[in-house]
Amino acid sequence: MRIFHLGLCVGPPPFDSMRKAFVANSTAYIELSTGDKEVNSKAVAMAKAFRPDLIFMQIQSANIISLNTVQELKKTGAFIVNWNGDIRATTPQWMDDMAQYVDRTLFTNLRDARNISNGGYLEIGYDPEIYSPEGEALQLPEIGFFGNNYGASMFPLSRMRIEMHNLLNRQFRGKYGVYGNNWMNASGNFNSSQAEEAKAYRGIKIGINLSHFDEPKYSSDRILRIMGSGCFCLAKHYEFIPFADGVHLRTWRTFPELIELVNYYLTHEDERKQIAKQGQEFVRENYTFDNMVKNLIDIYEQV
Repeated sequence: MRIFHLGLCVGPPPFDSMRKAFVANSTAYIELSTGDKEVNSKAVAMAKAFRPDLIFMQIQSANIISLNTVQELKKTGAFIVNWNGDIRATTPQWMDDMAQYVDRTLFTNLRDARNISNGGYLEIGYDPEIYSPEGEALQLPEIGFFGNNYGASMFPLSRMRIEMHNLLNRQFRGKYGVYGNNWMNASGNFNSSQAEEAKAYRGIKIGINLSHFDEPKYSSDRILRIMGSGCFCLAKHYEFIPFADGVHLRTWRTFPELIELVNYYLTHEDERKQIAKQGQEFVRENYTFDNMVKNLIDIYEQV
């Protein structure tokens, strides 16, 4: 299969995880960053010369790839997928406008997938070479929450994240750390280094997962990175969560449940390690970028 990747994750290591998966699952591969100043004209020229079977567009916002460009890309006969690995307050209008010119419009949540006529679901992946149980571990507090603070009203669960942080900081002072942008007295920030982020996950006992949105089948990919690194994950429950509670991780719905689970698993080390191990093995088998690309190819082959 000949694949043209038009997107964000085409940078140098460590931002080439998706590229590695595409190369491993194609007979020929080319790529173009959506950050290129002449991305529209270059995309058309490259597609006409390469004649891909599949064009995978990874676009996060409007006014990057024009509708005219997509129409020209379609003339090559390629199967075109427009994929957005992010989520916004509402389904992006520009993706709906573009849907008539592409074969599938894919998301990492079911709300948006249901709102587009040719919508569908394609989970993001993680890089198991970076996020693995093996490797250096940082010496950090036992409990960690990794995520940015955008204020209480930015996203649907933003206030809940702030309230959770304040609660954990009070209940487990000295045992809890927060990592990300815009937190007062943050314990660190690993947004700029995946390698250091993986070391951080390996250095804590419990990683808390709480995304900004509560939508079916949606979670930030941090849940994959936490679990992939071998860290025990306490995740806020969301509809159609693909992981088994008590087998791959533990889920919570309320703050009292979260506090109870934290206290329990800090003192039940064998159970915590067993669940973390099973979770790590499950995401390694099912949620890497290689799995993502294989699932994408399955969508192409089923049409």
